[in-house]
Amino acid sequence: MSAVFLSVVSFELFLTYSPFVGGVSPVRYDPDIGMWHKSNFHYVYSKDCYNTEYAFDERGLIKNNYNNNPDKQDVIILGDSYIEALMIKNENIVHNSLYREYKGRFNFLNYGLGGTGPTQHLEILKKFADIRRAKYLIEFISLDEGWGRDLEEVDPGEFGWSNRPLVHLKFSDLDHFEIIKPPSMNIKETLREFLAHFELYGYLKKTLQYYKNKLAGNGKDSGISKTPYGSRDWSTNWDQIKGSVFQINKLSKANHIGHRVVVFSPDRNHNEVISQFLEQQEIPFVDLVGELEKLGIALNSITFACDGHWTDETHRLFARIIRSKFSLEN
Repeated sequence: MSAVFLSVVSFELFLTYSPFVGGVSPVRYDPDIGMWHKSNFHYVYSKDCYNTEYAFDERGLIKNNYNNNPDKQDVIILGDSYIEALMIKNENIVHNSLYREYKGRFNFLNYGLGGTGPTQHLEILKKFADIRRAKYLIEFISLDEGWGRDLEEVDPGEFGWSNRPLVHLKFSDLDHFEIIKPPSMNIKETLREFLAHFELYGYLKKTLQYYKNKLAGNGKDSGISKTPYGSRDWSTNWDQIKGSVFQINKLSKANHIGHRVVVFSPDRNHNEVISQFLEQQEIPFVDLVGELEKLGIALNSITFACDGHWTDETHRLFARIIRSKFSLEN
């Protein structure tokens, strides 16, 4: 009987998550960050509401749709999957939209990486960005559940949430923190790296997640906090967010880079906390949700129906808003 049940479930999974459309992994293991984009890689990112080609350049950055000019200074862009934006047509992704909005004045370089937050962004900045060439740095922060989860993902109690290994930072105050390196390249990661070259990878990943969810539904610990979102004590989480932003700003100042922050936080209490901190640190910022409210644009109109990421038009809109708030002079 159990064999019949397993066969039925396996067939259902095969039909739902075909190994021939599962997709290969766009990332590789990195000993300092945990994962980073593959170099000179291109593929198709597909879900029910989009089927989009994406590409990374020789450094693993999301490709520009313009020619990088070595005579121009760079604008570094940090963010998560909303900025990485594999589901967006390349010319519309926020860095390419910003390039057009600023009339090609700078090279806008997209260091966005799905599944990361401000703590990882600090380490990405230190390892991968050529800060000697940078004039400005634009840091995107998406704080809330359902919109990037930056505030939740920096909780030291939930450092194991990611499907991939990640570096984490643990701040005791704004100036002092511990770097928790990602796990070394063990047998699990070696196998993952091998499977990531084949379309079977996406199938296996979804299959494992299916069984994890089943186990979680049977009372097993899923590794995610059971405390209701609105009832949580966020003080430790804020220490990590503020510490990361402070350190990114400190590094920017030391290298004469203008640091700008773009905040997306539908939770207006959270928005107030981060806004007050940025004002105290004299870091220029823009509140995207506040700007949407002024324009009369509803949050449910700015995302794809199938996964909640910002749409092509939203990327273009946010680029226009950023241009209206930050002058970015040479």
